[in-house]
Amino acid sequence: MNELVITKAHGLIISILDGIDNDLLPDELKTRDKDEPGRLRKMLYEKKLARIISKRFKRQKEKIAAWLSMRYPERSKVVKEPPPLPDDLFNDDESDAELHRLFTGAYMHGINLHEETASFNLDYSVINEAALAWAHKNSLSLVKDINDTTRSTIRTAIGSFVETPGMTIGDVVNQLPFDTSRAFMVARTEITRTYGQAELQAGIETKKEYPDVRVTKTWLAALNERTCDICGALHEVEIEIDEQFAGGYDGPPAHPNCACDLSVGTRI
Repeated sequence: MNELVITKAHGLIISILDGIDNDLLPDELKTRDKDEPGRLRKMLYEKKLARIISKRFKRQKEKIAAWLSMRYPERSKVVKEPPPLPDDLFNDDESDAELHRLFTGAYMHGINLHEETASFNLDYSVINEAALAWAHKNSLSLVKDINDTTRSTIRTAIGSFVETPGMTIGDVVNQLPFDTSRAFMVARTEITRTYGQAELQAGIETKKEYPDVRVTKTWLAALNERTCDICGALHEVEIEIDEQFAGGYDGPPAHPNCACDLSVGTRI
C-alpha cells in the first residue's frame, strides 16, 4: 500500500471517529469536548507527543544513572557537595527534531481547521512561516522546562543521597520526574497551547489584512468532569483578538493539563 493511500485511509478513519460521541470512546480518548473541531487528531498528537517525551525521559534516566555510577562508584567516595550536572545528561538531538516536526504539524493542522470556517481569505504563506517559528520556539521552551525540572529534582535527590548512608543510586533515579502521567500532562498542555496559538495567529493576520473588520476570540472549555473553575468561568467568553481573558490569558491553556479550545471569528 503506497503512502498516498495510507494517508487518505488515515484521514478517513479520523473523519469517522471524529464524529463519534464521547460516550462511545475509550477513556483515554475522552479528554476533549465532543464538539471540538479536529478533536481526535488533537488527541492523537497528544499521544504521539507523550511518546516522544517518554522516550526522552528514558534516555535521560539511563544517562543519569550511568553518570551517577561513575561519579559515585563507592559510598566511601561520596563527597558532601553535589557536583555540577554536565549538559550531556540533558542533550537529546533526536527528541529535539521530533518535537519540532510534531509542533509544526499540529500548528499547521490548527491553521487548516481555521481555514475551513474562515470568512476571509488570508496570506497563508505568512502563517506557514509563523508555524515554523512557533515550532522552533515552543520546542526550545518545552525542552528547557523539562530539563530545568529534572535538574532541580536530581540536585535535591543527590543531596539526600549524600546525606543518607543507606540510600542507593537506584533510589536517586527513582525520585526523578520521569513518570508516564507527567509525559501525558505535558503533552496535553502543549497540544492545547499549539492549537490555541495557531488560531490566535490566524486571527491576528486577519486583523492585519482587514483592519476594518472586528476580529474576536472565544474561549471554549472542555466541559466534562475534569473542567476546573478557571476554565468553566471562561467558557464561551468572547473578547477582541488583541485583548486578554480574565486571569491574563491570551488563550488556552490556563493551567497544566488544560484541554480547552480557542475559536476566532469576525464581526462585520
